[in-house]
Formats: sequence, C-alpha cells, structure tokens
Amino acid sequence: MNAVSHRRGRQFSLSPVEGERAGVRRNFDQNCGSWKNYPLLIAAWERVLFFHFLFPPDLIRPEVPPDFDLDLYEGEACVSLIALTMRHFRPCRTLSIAGLCRLIRTQRFLNLRTYVRCDGEPGAFFFHGWLSQPFGLGLPSRALGLSYTFGLLDYQHDPKKGLLEGVVRERNSPEQFKYRAFIDPGINAEFCPPGSLAEFALERYTGFFSWKGSPFAFRAWHPPWKQVQISPTIRDHNLVTRRFPWFGEGRLVSAHFAPGFEDVWLGRVHRVQQGSGRLLPKPGSRSALFEMP
Repeated sequence: MNAVSHRRGRQFSLSPVEGERAGVRRNFDQNCGSWKNYPLLIAAWERVLFFHFLFPPDLIRPEVPPDFDLDLYEGEACVSLIALTMRHFRPCRTLSIAGLCRLIRTQRFLNLRTYVRCDGEPGAFFFHGWLSQPFGLGLPSRALGLSYTFGLLDYQHDPKKGLLEGVVRERNSPEQFKYRAFIDPGINAEFCPPGSLAEFALERYTGFFSWKGSPFAFRAWHPPWKQVQISPTIRDHNLVTRRFPWFGEGRLVSAHFAPGFEDVWLGRVHRVQQGSGRLLPKPGSRSALFEMP
C-alpha cells in the first residue's frame, strides 16, 4: 500500500452536487452508473463536530487494508472523530428497504475514520462507529458486517447557547468519549479554505470500509461544507483507545463545527471493482440500513 500526499494550495472538487437536481442526476449518470441505483436514502445531518488528529504515517498505514492508499496531509496521516445527529430519514424510492428508516426519528452517530484513495478516488476509510440504539432496543452490533457498536450517545450541540458538548458510552462499560467546546453564537459558518486541513478532511464524498477482506464503498451527495473552527477540550477518550490503542499517540490539531444539511443523499453500499477506473456498484450487491457519513 502506498501513501498519497496532499499539500496546501491543491483544490479538490468540492462536491458531486452543484445545486439543482438536474445537475445531480447528470453527475450520477456520468460518474456513478445507472441513475436507478442512486441514491438509496435521504436524511438530515445536523450540528456536526469534527475532531482531527495527526499521526506518523507508519503508525496508521498498517491499520488500513492493502486495497487502499493512505492519503496524507502535509506528510502526516489524519484521523478524525465525527459526532453528528441524523434525522428525517426517507427513501428515494417507494419500494425500498430504506423505507424502514422512516421509523427512526433520530440517530446519533460517532465515527472514527482516516483518509485514503482507492483506484485514485479520494474518500474516507471508516475504522469503527458508535450508534444510538433505534427505538431503545438492544440490537446486536456488527449486523450487516459493518464495524459499529450500539451505545449511549448524548449530544448537546447548541450553538445558540454557545455550548457544544457530548458523551458517548458503550453499555455496561465505564469507558467514554467526552468533549466540550464553546462557540460564538453570532459567528457565521464559511466554506473550507482551499488547501486547509478542513478541506482535506471534510470534502470527502465517498466512504470506504472493509468486510471479510473485501473493500466496499458508498457515496454521499450534498453541498460543500460550511464550518466554524473551534477549540474543544477532550475530557476522556478511553472509549476509542480501548478499541484502538494507537489512537492515544495522536495529537489533536484542529476541530470544526458545521450546521449540517437538511437533505443529504446517501447511496447504497457496493463492493469495489478495482482497476475499472470507476467505483461502480456490483449487480446484486448488498445494501446497508445504516449509512456512514
């Protein structure tokens, strides 16, 4: 597996979505295969916090499967924790398994990811995620083969009051991820500066993960992120270091708050067909109920 370096001044394409739905459909047709395969689900992403940690590349490279090239920012590996709330789930087609998501009023999510390329396409590789339990049920973790754990997630992201705080725990475990930050209630969110760490980490519209030794991908479509830089205090991260001991070696270098979006289009999960020049869905590939942002 190789490493790809990102330097200041380089600009990525900000988003597969450029406003109108006609443009979205044209982009699907050109880059993502048949329109009827995309998207699977629409949801609101609200009040998102991004925490960015930098690591020596040699520490993170062994944690990423060989199907992916580690993407570096100014010679260092970036690993992010993202805390967000998802609401208002609705399917894009009437007869779809995604219709079951209408029953979920709110889904809180914490995910751990780094940044990679697969067949030259930039994206985020997901190590693990923690999800709030739909309907309060004790559902099994790692259903559908994805690496996640159901837990207790309490987010108090209230920019109007100037306070952003949260705590994530697993049931029957003392470990937690706990944070707090303050934000100016009157500040306006802005697009990520070109070449910044914010652009490098936020402007990713393909998600990757590995399941049974095979690479999988999914896409998300929404406008470019608007964000505000914040200075959080991480009060406890034992929830993460217990599962990933190497995480304790990182240093927190940046964090951002984003108001989010009312409509995020989420594509179905599909196996990566490498060497084709495009990451296309494989006929008959499985779909996931829980998509990772």
